Amino acid sequence: MSEIVPIVNNGDVIVGAKARNELLPEDTYRVVGLWVVNQVGDILLARRQEHKQQQSGRWDTAAAGTVLDGESYEQAMQRETREELGLTDLQLTERAKLYVQDKPSYFCQTFTTVLASGQQLAPDHTEVSAVKWFTHDRLLDELAQSPHDFTPGVVWAVQHLQN
Repeated sequence: MSEIVPIVNNGDVIVGAKARNELLPEDTYRVVGLWVVNQVGDILLARRQEHKQQQSGRWDTAAAGTVLDGESYEQAMQRETREELGLTDLQLTERAKLYVQDKPSYFCQTFTTVLASGQQLAPDHTEVSAVKWFTHDRLLDELAQSPHDFTPGVVWAVQHLQN
């Protein structure tokens, strides 16, 4: 059974809902993405599984996913983080909300969190194939060398959201 996702207008106001596998090119839905840093400022990225429909095999934010019907952006982010990384009850800071015009289009609400000392990652390898910590300089170098190894959202964010 396909998940039910809210459909929104160009102002991000919910106007309906439909099964995820029934999204049409003219629809707009909601997604979330989480930037995780550690206490020394390294950035955690997750490599998307090859079976994912969107951006398979590329490095992406530490956790990401689609907002389901009845969820807020923050609830969806907490659920995705629990499912993908095994982390619970994170202190999330709401960051930029991006509108991505595509077929279908979507709003992406981004969040950040600092992983506390002692918090252990437990990645679900059915969701992500790998997780990796990048220093800021290493991430910039790898983006310059192999930009197609990263999702467009990671490329955009590193170029535009330095802090």
